Amino acid sequence: MTSAPALTETILALEARRIDAMVKKDIPTLEALLADELSYTHSGGHSDTKGSFLELISSGRGQYLGVDFPDRLVIPWGDNAAVVRGTAVIRLANRDPYAVFFVDVWALRDGAWRLLAWQATRVAPPGTPAH
Repeated sequence: MTSAPALTETILALEARRIDAMVKKDIPTLEALLADELSYTHSGGHSDTKGSFLELISSGRGQYLGVDFPDRLVIPWGDNAAVVRGTAVIRLANRDPYAVFFVDVWALRDGAWRLLAWQATRVAPPGTPAH
């Protein structure tokens, strides 16, 4: 059985590899980290599959400069899954950075961790009325 601190460390290292691969357009690393049935929902409402997300990154249309995580919590679901939730600051080329609330899901499959889902919701700028 994996301890919660060890699982947290593993998942955060995977998150760092994923972001680094997105920035560097390292498609083989992303291919290995993303589950075949990936559901990747961006804060603007667009959703990608694994194939369309890899195409977005490789084409340069999704030119990530980085993602910063001021707040994250890894929630283990046994030894084979984990949910990560928190806030992130997305940095894209030719755009101002923006903050999102996010949740993602990782699962251990055939001895390797895979990202199953990412869902982001844009954080309203200060002073924006709540609905």
